Amino acid sequence: MSNQRTQMLCAWCGPAAILLFLFPMFFMLAVAFRPHRNPQLLQPINDVAWLPFIGAFGPAVIQGLAIALACFQDREEKVFPRWLGYFNIWCALLFVPAALINFFHSGPFAWNGVFCFWLPLTVFSTWFVVMFVVVRRAILSQPDHDPAAAAAAPPRIAVPA
Repeated sequence: MSNQRTQMLCAWCGPAAILLFLFPMFFMLAVAFRPHRNPQLLQPINDVAWLPFIGAFGPAVIQGLAIALACFQDREEKVFPRWLGYFNIWCALLFVPAALINFFHSGPFAWNGVFCFWLPLTVFSTWFVVMFVVVRRAILSQPDHDPAAAAAAPPRIAVPA
């Protein structure tokens, strides 16, 4: 897979993940907006909110694997270190148990269980911090990086060919 395809894959997984996060939030807001309603009416809406919120792991897995592929293609480690690729594969694999929430109503594989909620939440939090530190370090290590000039310059949008 070419580097450009890897970039496009990451570029598409980010917005998909945002949508998979945003729409369940709308359902949770709808449940909270009228809490005095019949709980039998609110329970299905709550389920519609939580099941995709926890179980939509696909974009996170694809994006983690795409970042890993980009790390492995960078042989000189100009941008990302090689260990970051292995870290992203590890994170992507630990998101996969979230697929089991549709089959279990209680226990460690339920939507609020150890393997489907707490493990992915911990992995995502760790991934977020690690990626923030590594991306920030990569940006600051660029030879032409000038924070004052970057803040004053208009944003550049790269259009793929």
